[in-house]
Amino acid sequence: MMNGKKSSRFEVSQVSDGVSSEPTLQEYQQQIDESYVVSLRNLTCEALPRIDLYRNEDSLARAVRPTLDELHYGSRARKASMLPPLPKMFSSGNQVHQKFGWIQGVLILNIMNLWGPMLFLRTSWLVGQGGIIEGVLVILFSAIITTITALSTSAIATNGEVKGGGTYYMLSRSLGPEYGGAIGLIFAFANMVGVAMNIVGFCESLLNLLKLFNIQIIDGGVNDTRVIGTCVVIVCTIICLIGMEWVNKLQTILLITLLTAITDVIVGSFLPVTKTQTALGITGWSASTAYSNLMPDYRGETFATIFAVYFPSATGILAGANVSGELKDPQRAIPKGTLWAIFMTTTSYLMFAIISGFCVIRDASGNVDDVLTGNYTNCFNDTGCASGLENSFVMLELVAANRWIIYAGNFAATISSALACLVGAPRVFQALCRDKIYPGIEIFGKGYGNNDEPVRSYGITFVTALAVILIGNLNAIAAIMSNFFMAAFCLINFACFHAAVAKSPGFRPSFHWWNKWVSCLGAIICLIVMFVMSWITAIITITICLMLYLYLYYKQPKVNWGSSAQAEAYRKALKSLQHLNEVHEHVKNYRPQLLVMTGKLCWRPSLVDFAYQISKGIGAMVCGHIVQTPISYAHRTDLCKLNNSWLLRRKCKAFYSMVANEDFESGAVNLLQLSGMGKVRPNMFVLGYKSNWTSCDAKEAISYVNIIHDAFDMHMGVGILRMPSGLDFSFFTDTDELNTGKLPPIITNCSVDSGLDFISSVETIKTNENEIKPKKQSKKEQRKRSLVRETPKEVLDQIDYFRIVQRGTIDVWWLYDDGGLTILIPDILTKRKEWNKCELRVFALANRNNQMVEEQRNLASMLGKFRIECEHVHIISDISKPAKAETKNQYMNMASKFIKNEQDEMSITDENLIENEEKINRLLRIREEILEHSKDANLIIISLPMPHRNRTSTALYLSWLEILTQGMPPTFLIRGNQTNPFMRSLTS
Repeated sequence: MMNGKKSSRFEVSQVSDGVSSEPTLQEYQQQIDESYVVSLRNLTCEALPRIDLYRNEDSLARAVRPTLDELHYGSRARKASMLPPLPKMFSSGNQVHQKFGWIQGVLILNIMNLWGPMLFLRTSWLVGQGGIIEGVLVILFSAIITTITALSTSAIATNGEVKGGGTYYMLSRSLGPEYGGAIGLIFAFANMVGVAMNIVGFCESLLNLLKLFNIQIIDGGVNDTRVIGTCVVIVCTIICLIGMEWVNKLQTILLITLLTAITDVIVGSFLPVTKTQTALGITGWSASTAYSNLMPDYRGETFATIFAVYFPSATGILAGANVSGELKDPQRAIPKGTLWAIFMTTTSYLMFAIISGFCVIRDASGNVDDVLTGNYTNCFNDTGCASGLENSFVMLELVAANRWIIYAGNFAATISSALACLVGAPRVFQALCRDKIYPGIEIFGKGYGNNDEPVRSYGITFVTALAVILIGNLNAIAAIMSNFFMAAFCLINFACFHAAVAKSPGFRPSFHWWNKWVSCLGAIICLIVMFVMSWITAIITITICLMLYLYLYYKQPKVNWGSSAQAEAYRKALKSLQHLNEVHEHVKNYRPQLLVMTGKLCWRPSLVDFAYQISKGIGAMVCGHIVQTPISYAHRTDLCKLNNSWLLRRKCKAFYSMVANEDFESGAVNLLQLSGMGKVRPNMFVLGYKSNWTSCDAKEAISYVNIIHDAFDMHMGVGILRMPSGLDFSFFTDTDELNTGKLPPIITNCSVDSGLDFISSVETIKTNENEIKPKKQSKKEQRKRSLVRETPKEVLDQIDYFRIVQRGTIDVWWLYDDGGLTILIPDILTKRKEWNKCELRVFALANRNNQMVEEQRNLASMLGKFRIECEHVHIISDISKPAKAETKNQYMNMASKFIKNEQDEMSITDENLIENEEKINRLLRIREEILEHSKDANLIIISLPMPHRNRTSTALYLSWLEILTQGMPPTFLIRGNQTNPFMRSLTS
């Protein structure tokens, strides 16, 4: 009693008083470490290195480090001590998801899949057809292919974390969704076919056993295979649905049975041969038998066909990788388990091939009486040979010491391989479905239970396997499956080679026993072997993969996995840019490369459209945006994303470049100097016409002209586009959400959505309004939506002017030779679908009125040499005669506001008017001629008057541009940099 009481008091005091046993050294060290970390976190905002900081953004266990702004500006909003702890994934009452090591999770699973029905049913037949030499070559060649593929798989598997989905996961994350999605579906289907193939192998063994007892279900043939196969696939599916733990336990039992059967064959080959065995063609170890079996004796087969039948036995190397989500350490387990499995199983297949070649003859009657007469090998009569390597698939069973053990081993081999495929296929398909790269199949990605079992994918696998089982022919199934697996092996090797060639710093496999050229060789061999086995099946397989690839390529799944395809695209671009720097410029290679002052892209869509029609497929186009207020990094990032999205949805291939500078002119100079890279730099500066120059702040007008001077200083061509109603549609197309970098909650057509799709046609707007049911919106949002609806049709037409097919004329007023850019741009435009129905007319000034015919002929001849297709060439005479009083009055009325005797940029002095009297008169005459000939043109292109840097004031220059373009159809003023852009130089 006392002892029990003391014991009770001692236990109570241990809880209530906090008395505990002395901590171990490990526990004490852990307490010190935890105390140190807590103290250090209280002293600094910096985060200590930990793996959770590097997890994917969607990972539940991901920790968050302080941002650069928080560290730079000393924000106290968050500290490193506020990093979220790892989430509690499982409560004490939940069952923990069991993970497996490399032996149980990969080695055993791979071995049991590699030791399939081929081991006992086809190895002897393989030697009978191809002989010992070619039979061994088939096995070794398959081993070479699988070893190279295993090395590539190991490299990919050790280059980062491998999640569930196995082979599909590695391929898709390495090569991207297009390749991974295409082969993933094929590979999942191949594993489903593998289930059927192994079950049909089991049925063959069982039917051979039943024949010994003269038992049959229906016909003892294909129909019996279908009945038994259906029952077996149901049982195997139920076992897999119970869970991976039970599958692995069953695999261990089957492995012991299979090892016993393999040992039984080896031992049986050394036992004395009975008369019954002799009649069946078994000689025991014999040099003469080996000599007779050394060379091939194909009977309706070829090396390619026996390889196609055997190769599925080597495809099980990915069984362990397919259950990567069930492994404790996939990066260690997959390489180690896969390579050991290949070595062990290849050795066993070679051993069985040698036993078959040395111990069994090709043809035997199977009749014991023939042994007594010595005629058991002479069976080429009407009855035929019933036994021997060529005639029976069960010779290894007859060699064994105990054939019943072989039956058990054969059953174990086929069932274990079926289970391996049945476990792997649903998990690959589940991962494929979860990525949502194919529409309509995501419902099969749902998992159930603590182990996330792919129950729905099991259903698809069951149905597919059952359908294939109904074929009932093992060889036919094996040929189909071989090509599917070979395609997967080919892409695995290519993925490793591609990732290495792309030279991405992120490709750093911890597995070092691989080489990119070996992987490349493996991919080529796999591709060749596909056609050698069956060129028809190879073409079908490649066609299916290509169709799936093209579908995903054009669908563009919204995923970003950092694939080697992205790395290769960057590497190629960088290499091309570097190579381009070494190329000397030549007139043949001239390309207009544009810097377009667009501001926010949605403000001036027509300017973007017009500029893109010049650069499309020819040169680079940079859309410049100057923000004249300080801007944060987050705001800058949002603006770039939104404007790049606008370009993408508008289907304009251009670059968006934004500069923050309070001074507009300085910002423009920054863009002029820094836009582009290497030889891919803008050589033409395009901007919209400043139609409000007469009423705007003087500084704005001065800056506008100064950036034109700056462009000329950099020897760039300059183009100015003027539309009758202007280019700035920000009143109709801008929203507050765009300013803050957020997509508008309504149809985002007016900011960054599908490039003002609502503007493309009025009918489209009406359809959208009827179909879209907007969510509940605030008054501010409703006002914005109302604004979009009330946009006048005339405005819509102006915004979309350059996206509509034009019919009429493009009139080019080539007033001065600027190197030919003025005539090159309209020629480019006439190649576009929007302008190819317009006639090109060229107008030029006569040098001498008495030589107009000759000048017209010379100009037409020159345009012909330039390959400029021109419908009409006109020479304008009397350009120097006085302009009409009406035109002069119009100019003076416009310029009178700026005529004053003040020496500043916004003044036009009497001295300016006198000095430029002839030039002004010439411009007025040009206006009169344009109104006479081109007032109905769809587009007018005019040589841009050249401003003198120190003598032409801003007001004077803008007045020239105004008088040339006022009241005109869409007009593009252009001036080259006085160098030849044409494809050939002409000499007199």
